[in-house]
Amino acid sequence: MAGLTGVPALAGSRPVRRLVSGPVADAWLLDRDGEKLVLRRDRPLARRMGLDRAAEWRHLHLAWRARLGPEPLYHETDAGVLLTGYLPGADWSDASVRGPEQVQALGALLRRVHQARCVGGKRFDLPAIAAGYARAAGSREAADLARRVTHLAGPLYESAPWCLCHHDAHLANVIGQAAPRLLDWEYAALGHPLFDLAVVIRFHDLDDAAAGDLLAGWGGDATSLDAFCTLYDVVAQLWRLAVTSGTGD
Repeated sequence: MAGLTGVPALAGSRPVRRLVSGPVADAWLLDRDGEKLVLRRDRPLARRMGLDRAAEWRHLHLAWRARLGPEPLYHETDAGVLLTGYLPGADWSDASVRGPEQVQALGALLRRVHQARCVGGKRFDLPAIAAGYARAAGSREAADLARRVTHLAGPLYESAPWCLCHHDAHLANVIGQAAPRLLDWEYAALGHPLFDLAVVIRFHDLDDAAAGDLLAGWGGDATSLDAFCTLYDVVAQLWRLAVTSGTGD
């Protein structure tokens, strides 16, 4: 947390524990006069990968008003600093996603995200995102994957409903059982809801029965879901290459 002592929003706060130490950012749980806060600070890789922190700030406000995410409290885009409220509740585990009720609940949560009123949101530009990942990775393999993302995404997004999507709704980003919410809105944007479902299915390697439970909870048309799962696989492979290139930052 060095270098953040001059941030006004952090006055009177003290670190409790580190929550995340990742290749793109680090996060800490803070205590400010009994109030729990979460501080995230970017690593250099976040900028190299083209993460749009200004858009994230706007989407965080949309999610908070819809009771889908934490309260946004303070940010400095250039410094890569974000402060939010802390969401209490039980973490979702890998085991919990295997139960039909939990999977359906996650589908229903994503349905709430996709139905949220979203004015002024930024569109999810996968070709541009992939190009940023390829630049961060700096390899021919990454460049080839970025071109494949563009090829696959084109027809899938031609008729996109452009609704609010989280784009990273794996279980580590779900908190609370009775009224679950989502953490980590850095990839949120107006997009296609089937990409959100593909993230869950592929990230957790859901079998057909579990994927069916997810769709039952979500309750929408999933005609192109397999194609979105393929698209996600390519994006995830490209993301891993970009992150691996920046682990020395």
